[in-house]
Amino acid sequence: MKIGYKGITGDYGCRAAKELADSAGLLDPDFVPFPDFKSAAEALGNGTIDMAAAMLFNSVDGENKETSAALEDMAYTKVTAAVVPLHLCIYGQKGFAVKDNINKIVSSPAAIKRTEHFCKDKFPFTKIIEAASSKEAAQKLSEGEYGKYAAVICRKDEGTRFGLTLMYENAEDKEIMALFALIRKATT
Repeated sequence: MKIGYKGITGDYGCRAAKELADSAGLLDPDFVPFPDFKSAAEALGNGTIDMAAAMLFNSVDGENKETSAALEDMAYTKVTAAVVPLHLCIYGQKGFAVKDNINKIVSSPAAIKRTEHFCKDKFPFTKIIEAASSKEAAQKLSEGEYGKYAAVICRKDEGTRFGLTLMYENAEDKEIMALFALIRKATT
């Protein structure tokens, strides 16, 4: 049994896939990461994977448009569903976490929006810079691209993956919950 998900090992998609597989009573499935949900949906459609963990909705943005678009032309059934909390963290460069010296924070537009008040409170004079994704921002910070006094907003697994120093956990302005479903292609 192969279950696909969007993301990397340890992130929300992976954790949701494992929780959903457990709740469905699936024994020892193989979990397959995909760079985006469209790729996972294509693999589900062509039979490369048996099921996929799909984020259907989150409490900030509503319906997940990426998932909806990827499943638009596919008949599927929901096996089980679960609500998963989504948390954001603020990381500094490896070994550097002097919060008072941060002069810029970089992340995706969505992560910046979700932590706006937190960042204004903790870093009132810090420049906020948009990046294509929080993962990309974390990687570039780890490579020194943003300088010593930069920080990023990202998921905990992303900051850990790139060896960054955790400054703040749960930096989102309000709790974000996501509805994930374990789906399979419908049989005709």
